[in-house]
Formats: sequence, structure tokens, C-alpha cells
Amino acid sequence: MTIDRSRPSYRLEDLRVAIDNQRCVFTKSAREGRAALGFTEEDGNECLKSLSRSEFAKSAPDRAGRKGLFHDQYATCWDGHHIFVKFFRVSDDQPFIVSSFKTDTDYDV
Repeated sequence: MTIDRSRPSYRLEDLRVAIDNQRCVFTKSAREGRAALGFTEEDGNECLKSLSRSEFAKSAPDRAGRKGLFHDQYATCWDGHHIFVKFFRVSDDQPFIVSSFKTDTDYDV
């Protein structure tokens, strides 16, 4: 059994570079969550680029059971919205995948 990690699995700088190089994709669910917040694709990317280490929540093992794959999770406030973001990367030569982008109902700031 794999447990959550208290440190990020991915560097935010790598995420920012991937976004700038159009190597970051949103799943259908994340696109729908982004749209429900009234955000464009550009808004979503800017929100991701603004993430800071202090907003890190946890790095959780992949629910689909892909061994060694973790999803970094962040809770942030951007453009007046409390947002929960989850992303991962299969390998360094693959794009980042944003698997969740939605209102964070547990945000306690």
C-alpha cells in the first residue's frame, strides 16, 4: 500500500515551463471544472503558473494503480475563487496532465 507524500512529486518550475511550451493538457473533467468557474484555457494556465509551494496539499498515489505515479494536489485562491488543482506527469518527456480543476469546498483561508 502506497501512502500520500508530504512533499511535491513535481517541480512547479517544470510545470510552468511545460505550460509555456504547450505541454500541459486538461482532462475532460478538468476542462469542465475550469469552465464551471468561468475560466478560459488561458485563465486555467495562468492559475497553474501562479501556484506556490505554500499552497501544496499532498502528493497522492494514482487511483488507477499505476505504480510509482503520484498526483500533486494544491489548494489556491485565484481571481476570487478557491480552487483545488490536481496534476501529474507520466514521465519527464510527457506533458503534464491536469486531472482536477474545481472549486475547493474545503479551502479554509
